[in-house]
Amino acid sequence: MDDQLWPSQLYLDGTALVADGRAGDALGPLQLALDVCIETGELHQIAQCLRWIGIAQHEIGLAETSIETLGHALDMSAHVDDPELTADCSGLLGEVYEEVGRFDDAVEAFRRAAVGFFAIGNLPDSADCRERAGSCLIEMEDADSARVEFITARALYDEKGGPLDVARCQYFIGLTSTVSGLAEAEIELRAAIEYLALVEHRDAEGDCWEQLGDLYFDAGRIADAVSSYSAAIPLHTSTGQTSSSAHCYRQLGLLQVHLRSPLDAISSLSSARELLAEEHPDEAIGIDIGLGMIYEDLARYPDAISAYSRARQAYTDLGDTIGVATCTMHLGTVRMTSGDLTSAENLLAKALSEFDASEQPVLRATCLRYCAALSREKFQFSAAERLLNQSLGLISNLDEPELESDCRQDLAVLLMQNAEYESAIEKLESVQTAFAGLGIFEKSAQCLQTIGVCLLSLGRYNDAERALLESRKVFLDNGIEYGIATSDSHVSQVYLETGRLTEAESAFSRALATFMELGLIDRVAMVEQNTGGLHIARKNFDAAEDAFTRAAVLFDRLGQRGRAVVCRCNIGAVAFMKSDFGRAKKLLTAALEDFGPELAYRRNVGWCERNLACAEIMEGNHDRALVHLGTARKQFEDLETMIDVAKCDFLAAASIDQTSRGERLRQALELALPAVRYLNAQRFQFTLAGTRMAWEATIAQWMAEIFRWADQLGDQSLMSELIESTINSGTHVAAVSVHPVTMLVDVESTSPGMVTGAAASMMGGAGLLVAGAVLPMVPPPLLRMPNGNIALERYLHSMTTRYGSTAASAMVTVA
Repeated sequence: MDDQLWPSQLYLDGTALVADGRAGDALGPLQLALDVCIETGELHQIAQCLRWIGIAQHEIGLAETSIETLGHALDMSAHVDDPELTADCSGLLGEVYEEVGRFDDAVEAFRRAAVGFFAIGNLPDSADCRERAGSCLIEMEDADSARVEFITARALYDEKGGPLDVARCQYFIGLTSTVSGLAEAEIELRAAIEYLALVEHRDAEGDCWEQLGDLYFDAGRIADAVSSYSAAIPLHTSTGQTSSSAHCYRQLGLLQVHLRSPLDAISSLSSARELLAEEHPDEAIGIDIGLGMIYEDLARYPDAISAYSRARQAYTDLGDTIGVATCTMHLGTVRMTSGDLTSAENLLAKALSEFDASEQPVLRATCLRYCAALSREKFQFSAAERLLNQSLGLISNLDEPELESDCRQDLAVLLMQNAEYESAIEKLESVQTAFAGLGIFEKSAQCLQTIGVCLLSLGRYNDAERALLESRKVFLDNGIEYGIATSDSHVSQVYLETGRLTEAESAFSRALATFMELGLIDRVAMVEQNTGGLHIARKNFDAAEDAFTRAAVLFDRLGQRGRAVVCRCNIGAVAFMKSDFGRAKKLLTAALEDFGPELAYRRNVGWCERNLACAEIMEGNHDRALVHLGTARKQFEDLETMIDVAKCDFLAAASIDQTSRGERLRQALELALPAVRYLNAQRFQFTLAGTRMAWEATIAQWMAEIFRWADQLGDQSLMSELIESTINSGTHVAAVSVHPVTMLVDVESTSPGMVTGAAASMMGGAGLLVAGAVLPMVPPPLLRMPNGNIALERYLHSMTTRYGSTAASAMVTVA
């Protein structure tokens, strides 16, 4: 064919029809043009005709035919010197492969086209083919290879392309990045965001923020993830990207749950659910379950029931029996936490039966764990332990380390509620290590919190403070406000018991403000109750009673009867402080009846009995007081809370003195002096000088009573030993300004072992200078008196026999 006749009119007519969108009409003239070219044997022209025929076939839906035609065109182009045509045919073939889902063939075609375009200096088309190859690799779930293509495309666009093309590739680089490549992805995405915001390309900017949020989410960068999703949501909303908005709302809600910001989480998850309800009802079900859990934690039981019921109905409509059973299980937990234990038992049993029949061991183990919690609520501790061990047996070989650790943590808490503090600590330390190994640092810190509470119950104040502050730091580092507040609420009890009232008030205030902001009513009630103890320490008894009353009302409203009883018991202690001993005894006796024989309240019973003894002593009923003290002492001895035992012995000594009108004063002293020495020895566990000084201020009142009794006995030898020992140990003896019995009335906390009753620290001058100083102190040496005897040797031996050993002492001789 003569060169002047190419391109032929048939060829031009056909390409014009394709350009006008009339691909079907174009096939006729293009085929005729091809026939002419075949007759003349012009390979280059044949390849060009085949290229356009392939394009037309693709546009009218003949994909497989188009692939065959474009393949012929590509083969033909290899025999002519037209690299642009070869690259173009390869790129077109890649597009058709991509459309029909043959992604591996598409990637090969796009890569070949990219190389061809690059060879002739056509960088924009080379970049486009690299980008399209990357998109196909995403479909093939080969993110690493895809990222390489996008990085190459971005570099080509950088050299010769538009900034929007660069930004688009930067987004895809972020999309194909993992946590390990976060630093690079962050740079790319933020650069894209900066440009897209400048040109107001809101949909693409929203996509970049969303992807950045997903990367931060996976990396555990909570605050950054929250800010990224928060930036993406309004952009997606303005561009009508419903699914993307829902995803961001859901992820944001999950983060807010992690941060223990339940009200914010409810808002975010509700927005996600509303967006998904019509188009993706299956995804809305999961959100309903999540909302139910949050409502349950907030004691918003009607809302929780509504959310779980919606999810259960949706599962019923889908015929998903396991989903229905899962919702039934959650409804059972709501009934349990709201106090309807009978309904809870029925619902949990129904769910458990379905899980058993459907061979769902993990769900069955989870349900058994909830059944154990129900047994614990009913104070059936043996049953709870059995159910937890059964749950552990089900998952022993299923690689469920978190659920296994959850169960073991529950077993430890069971021991704590049973006042077996040492055993609880041992198990909690093991579980804490397991959670840390799993990277679940929040739960690891929760274990540390509980260890702190156990240590406080055992009177190991310095260790308790250290554990609670360490847990607080973990929560602070991770931005978990709920955890910070919980640690504050517990450590404030340490401050209160050791006489650091200003620090206690500060910690209480922080915890209360956070719990109120989060809407956690039961936590608010607990802090209100513990604040009552602070008011008592400051002798503001009316404020204390108001605080305990507010807490009791809140606990009653939440159906938490036991905690409400503890508050009323504390009101009885306040009545004692107000010298209304009759009302005090009435309230304390009623509380004892409410506590009954339940093991979880053994320490509360001990406190009640001891407080009743105090009331009887103040009314002169010393024989009755001794009965109450005997009961209390037995409880505390069984619990191995030896500080409580020592306090009982001191009170018993006071009663013995009063009942005998001084005739049994020696016996009273023999009982009281070892007790006071033991209580005084507890200050050596404190590292902070200010803490020791606060503790000593309390002991000073009791030591004054010991000196009074020794003086009444006229025992000059004992008095000398007391004086030398007191000087040697640095113990102060206060002028008797209050009745010593009032120093021993206990105020109860909602948490096991949280007692208040320390006197205010009377520090001034030099005392204030050392209040925060870290001045470790060892016990003073034993004293050898001039007569050769060890000062107070008999009493020290009695102290060790009754309460256990304290730190060993050296010995010095008194000149």
